[in-house]
Amino acid sequence: KKKKKVAKKHPTPPDQFVSDDQSKNLKKGTQSNELGGPADPGPFLGRGQPIKESDNAILERWTRQLLNNPRPEVVNTFIDEYLEKKLTEELYYKIVGEMLDSRQNHVIVYGLLCLAATPSERSFTYLVSFQQENSRTQWINGEVDRHLESYTQRYRVGLLNDIMRKSTNTDSIVKATKLLISSAQINLARQGHQTAQQLPDQNL
Repeated sequence: KKKKKVAKKHPTPPDQFVSDDQSKNLKKGTQSNELGGPADPGPFLGRGQPIKESDNAILERWTRQLLNNPRPEVVNTFIDEYLEKKLTEELYYKIVGEMLDSRQNHVIVYGLLCLAATPSERSFTYLVSFQQENSRTQWINGEVDRHLESYTQRYRVGLLNDIMRKSTNTDSIVKATKLLISSAQINLARQGHQTAQQLPDQNL
């Protein structure tokens, strides 16, 4: 019996390691995901990884949402993103500063709320600097005073002490000192009231 001749199998070149489905795609002028086509940059270009938003894009997105008729839920999300460190301090205060410069009173009030929700030396300084301006309405001035007065609460007294010792802003130091004195007076008055309530009634 004559042996059948078996054709020698030649190795497939690297660029021909494609499946039948991929071949069809290539013939149609398209590339599949496995080949890293234009719609998919491939594993070496970060496939599957979220694209990091640039600082300019973040700034543009938030200023667009917060300077044009902002909604309370948007303001809350903005504050939360900062507290969760999704927003840098510089971006946060830059956007808040733009809100305070707005000609719309409700945008300004939301900007003040952002400062009140993030108590710190920087927020305090922004509030104090804003208070120095005399061109605001009585309503807005009242909001500034209310947010500054919140620093007299016991759990914020330590922050006032830090501002007095570390701040380089003279107005902030003066305001922190006044608020510390006010806080001490309020707390002494409360303690005196509580003590008086605990004393036995001498008329009994």
